[in-house]
Amino acid sequence: MSFGVAFFATSLINSSFKLLKCRAFLKKFFDILLKLLLLQTVNYGYNIKGAITNINSPNISNLNILGEDLFGMRLYYDEEVGTYGNETYEDGKISAVQWNSENLKQVQTYMYEYDDLNQLTTATFEPGNKYNVNINYDLNGNITHLDRKGDVITKTKAIGPPNTGGSVQVIDDLTYTYNGNQLFNVSDAVSEIDTKLNNDFKDYESSGQEYFYDANGNMTKDINKGINSVTYNHLNQPVEIIKSADDRTEYLYTATGVKLQTKVIEESKLTTTTDYSGAYVYIDNELRYVQIPGGRITYTRKKAVLEKKHEYYLTDHLGNVRVTFKDDGEGNAEIIQEDHYYPFGMRMNGQHYSNTDLINKFLYNGKELQDQTNYYDYGFRQMDPQLGRWHVIDALSEKYYSHSPYNYGLNDPVKNIDIMGLGIDDDMRHRFMYGVNSAPHEDGV
Repeated sequence: MSFGVAFFATSLINSSFKLLKCRAFLKKFFDILLKLLLLQTVNYGYNIKGAITNINSPNISNLNILGEDLFGMRLYYDEEVGTYGNETYEDGKISAVQWNSENLKQVQTYMYEYDDLNQLTTATFEPGNKYNVNINYDLNGNITHLDRKGDVITKTKAIGPPNTGGSVQVIDDLTYTYNGNQLFNVSDAVSEIDTKLNNDFKDYESSGQEYFYDANGNMTKDINKGINSVTYNHLNQPVEIIKSADDRTEYLYTATGVKLQTKVIEESKLTTTTDYSGAYVYIDNELRYVQIPGGRITYTRKKAVLEKKHEYYLTDHLGNVRVTFKDDGEGNAEIIQEDHYYPFGMRMNGQHYSNTDLINKFLYNGKELQDQTNYYDYGFRQMDPQLGRWHVIDALSEKYYSHSPYNYGLNDPVKNIDIMGLGIDDDMRHRFMYGVNSAPHEDGV
């Protein structure tokens, strides 16, 4: 009897072992098969709390470890990054991020520090402190001072190993003054710098009031951007932004606030009309692209033929599009655009690359960058990445009464995102950060 039980148990163990070996073999086989069939695969890693720790490579200290991946990222919470000696946090704050790409060919590191209200105060970049950021706030959570370094480049397609293509210097040294929570003036101690991307702050007025608001708290005039008038609809969305009698941008929405159309008028001539019909985007009455999960389908007219191509996005933990790629025609993934960001979404000079006629403008948090203002359109509000704040009051500001109604993401843009401009407690963000089965708290964190 004992012999029979032992024989049965041994047979069961052997069978299970063979089954596991078979499953391991099949998994490896299908992994190889998928890599042969797909342009890119994206893998995610999580810590014991369910917070995301890596995208693609868990260790991106060497580009070779990325293998076939075009982009990789690692997030740190309660552990140090190598020998940098960064601050670590046990409460879920992100202490550092590292990323690498096929184009960059060197690991980029941001290390973060926060104040007692969990507001971001310092972002230290390595190597070379190239994109450092320092921020101060008043008691309402309004930014009072922001300085950032940058790469002043001379090439419009400068991307590659760090410390090439330009000189590193302070590009913004901003001091904010307020009337209550409303911005009154921003002065920049740095002279105007031509950074090619034209994305650093430009101070065109040295003193006096530069920002004006209506009775609803919507900004109606921005002297530094040359905006003379902004009119709004019943949902406090901009319907017309006027820079001069000859230059303006017009927006059209549904009654519930869904954007349908953007018109750009320059020198009294209609230069661009963009129509949004769900996922379909038409430019000057021509279908140009269709937004799909993880990318878009672009359409380019060549003579009488409308040529269709698929483009795909590689995003970070905030949904920021870092890499846009396509099939090069031979079954290989080819990067056609790459963007990396300061806190609050301003793009980094020297880490931007494009090799496409139809630039992807859906970038930070996956939101569309407006060419005329350099704002990101979140739907119900547009955010200014140069200043790190909204110019319209949060419609749900009573949920965040401890902070200014113009702050973005409770001043923690490293961890928080705002899907529609209506607060940060979004189910999608929370599931991505803390796991599918986790429910968001009232404060959204």
